[in-house]
Amino acid sequence: MTVFDNNIAIMQFELENYGEDHSDIDSVKRINEYGRRINMPFIVDSDVIHPLVADSITILGKEVKMPCFGERSIENFAKNNSSSQNTDIIPPIMDLIRELLPDIKDTTKISPVIDDRMFVCCLVRDEKFSNEIKSVQKKEGEPIPIVGKDIYSDRELANKIYSFAYIDADDSSCQSPEMRQELLKRCVYSRWRDWGTIDVITHHSLVRVTGE
Repeated sequence: MTVFDNNIAIMQFELENYGEDHSDIDSVKRINEYGRRINMPFIVDSDVIHPLVADSITILGKEVKMPCFGERSIENFAKNNSSSQNTDIIPPIMDLIRELLPDIKDTTKISPVIDDRMFVCCLVRDEKFSNEIKSVQKKEGEPIPIVGKDIYSDRELANKIYSFAYIDADDSSCQSPEMRQELLKRCVYSRWRDWGTIDVITHHSLVRVTGE
């Protein structure tokens, strides 16, 4: 966390994911979507579990033991009506901020200057995903390369790229093929596409897909 003299602070979380259990692109999308939220989205009272809501959020300290770490967690977001209607910073994040800034008074109000989600920067090293985005692909045992999928118009691949870039936990939130193609052409930087690398920048994310 960086604190400036004008009472504004910038907090960022840096995460590395090398585990086999959560290394697939679908897991990365869920980590990005649920981990970037600083308060809960407004959800009308419902017993239906909403895809925007994580089951729980827990902050754990690995080496340094802090009071706000350990057992503290929030559970059952989707079924907790008070949480779903509350747009304040969620308690684990607030506890962490006050732990990092011990000199501030308990009565000091801490307010976010952004909306309910943090900006996301994400690098994914995925050989399979990287090969999918190449314009010319070589298959094992095949002497002649084949033309790859169009990253803008191929429905499955465009959905995959869009949902990753726009931090959708599940399928693409844009269900218009024409609009999705237009948005991807506007925000994808494909200079190194045939090397299996693309960058995508949106209003709330900067992501890269590349190979191992």
